[in-house]
Amino acid sequence: MVSITNKNLPPFGRHWFALALVLLVSGCAGERAYREGMELINQGQIENGLAKVEEASKQAPDKALYRTALLNLRTDAVNRLLLSADNELTEGKLFEAEKSYSRVLKLDMKNPRAKAGMDMVVQARKHADLIAAARTSFDAGDFDSADEKIRPVLLENPNQREAKALAGKIEEARARDMFKTPSLRPHKNLITLEFRDAGIKPVFDILSNTTGINFILDKDLQPTQRVSIFVKQVTLDQALNLLLETNQLGKKIINDNTVMIYPRTPQKTKEYQDLLVKTFYLSNADPKQISNMVRAILKVKDVFVDERLNLLVIRDTPETIQLAEKLIAAQDLPDPEVLLDVTVVEVTRDRLLDLGIQYPLQFGVLNPSTTAPLTVDALRKLTGATTTIIPSPTVNLKSQVSNADILANPRIRVRNREKAKIHIGDRVPIITTSGNQTNTGFISENVQYVDVGIKLEVEPNIYLEGDVAIKVSLEVSSLGAKTTTNNGSVVYQVGTRNASTLLRLKDGETQLLAGLINDEDRTSINGLPGLSDLPLIGRLFSSHQDNKLKTEIVLSITPHLVREIVRPAAGVTQFWSGTEDNTRAGFAGMPAPPQAIVSPVPLPAPPNMPNVEQPPVGIPPNMRSFPQPVL
Repeated sequence: MVSITNKNLPPFGRHWFALALVLLVSGCAGERAYREGMELINQGQIENGLAKVEEASKQAPDKALYRTALLNLRTDAVNRLLLSADNELTEGKLFEAEKSYSRVLKLDMKNPRAKAGMDMVVQARKHADLIAAARTSFDAGDFDSADEKIRPVLLENPNQREAKALAGKIEEARARDMFKTPSLRPHKNLITLEFRDAGIKPVFDILSNTTGINFILDKDLQPTQRVSIFVKQVTLDQALNLLLETNQLGKKIINDNTVMIYPRTPQKTKEYQDLLVKTFYLSNADPKQISNMVRAILKVKDVFVDERLNLLVIRDTPETIQLAEKLIAAQDLPDPEVLLDVTVVEVTRDRLLDLGIQYPLQFGVLNPSTTAPLTVDALRKLTGATTTIIPSPTVNLKSQVSNADILANPRIRVRNREKAKIHIGDRVPIITTSGNQTNTGFISENVQYVDVGIKLEVEPNIYLEGDVAIKVSLEVSSLGAKTTTNNGSVVYQVGTRNASTLLRLKDGETQLLAGLINDEDRTSINGLPGLSDLPLIGRLFSSHQDNKLKTEIVLSITPHLVREIVRPAAGVTQFWSGTEDNTRAGFAGMPAPPQAIVSPVPLPAPPNMPNVEQPPVGIPPNMRSFPQPVL
């Protein structure tokens, strides 16, 4: 055993030995740190793993492998974290995005994408606060404040999804308010009107003083027109509508407390009646059918149809537009669809048994001269060489059994009352010729194709109860024997079986159509006359052929509803439309809702007037002595 120590080395060798020992120890430590770092990275601890790899590169600076690995691993980690942070920022996960960007900055303090991402996180949080405040204002009905809060968000980030959606809702709400027809302010007190042959102007003066509503009379309204009306405890709208309807008058609401009253003549109606234009974008309905419907039911005249964009433009009164919206909503519904699971099975069983001896059926004589007739002298010279036997004697020993199963399992998705066809099989060509035969052949040939196989045609009809009526037509055909005509055309015999029926099934119910059976049993005997009829030994002088063929077709069909018929709400399928001459979205004689019916209470005294006891509603104090009212 030889031991080497520092004492055994010369003074100048001790320094080199120490240096080599340090390099050896540092190399082993660097390798260990590199392996630990790679294991940590594989486990998902990227920061700790990169720190170990960096430690390995410092402990073994002479190894370029560690430095290269550190650079590649750090770049890959930064790219992965940036991609994850960008996706989290897009999805609105601000806390997770900020965490990912922070991890990137720990690995690369000067990374520009990470710094920009942190700024975007701060901006997104500010935008989230603005969007929340804008949504609160929108829910409160303050659309201007909501728009003011949402506008900076869209200026800084035009693609912010929540801000764009809220801006669209604000615009839609403003459009509704802009085109909302004015209505009178609610009047809670019930009204009693009892007038007989009274002047039209004093009646509206009484209503104005009682309800605080301003009634402006058209200049063409005759002041001498007399009215009679007796109603008790009705709402303002009901009293006003009854008063107008019974006297051929029309109204135009200017604002919540002002109404214009005019004679309901065609000329005045055109003068005062405001018209609205609205475009209906149809998703499912045919615009031509919708146009015919609104013309027939609502008597709309100004209708434009654009088939390219599948839209309808209507210009009419706001009440008619409101009714058209309900009619179109009841018609523009998606078509129901059904998925038909069809199984067609054709089972064929064929058995053939051919057993026995086939004896000659004919004996003939060969004529040495094919042109001369056969003579008696030639018959005297018959030999075996001049005698023929047709057919040649054979022994048949044949037994054949064949089974065939043909399966088709298509799945068809069909729209309601639309036909769907399936053909599974072959298209067989049939060649026909025409023209005169020449040395080079026929002049022309015509090829026609015949569909052979399984042909299925279905037409569903979906009902509201979830049932499906299916019209089914099934045809199964097979190619038979081939025949060549005298002029060279090739035709085929085609065997076919057809079945047509109408089914009504529930969703998921299976129905079998069976019984299309073809059963053939054929037996033929060829033998010597007389001898083939002998019992037992007769089979030695005959050939028996037994052929049994049986085919059966089974159809299974199961409907699965994909989209049912949607029944619209009751308010869409049934609503008041006014009279024949006056279209409106309501009924003047309908009672007011329960919350609107309250007991009459005395009205407060108008300004600058003494607080006196109020008379019955409908007759103010200064009109007590008005002639002919019934008190």
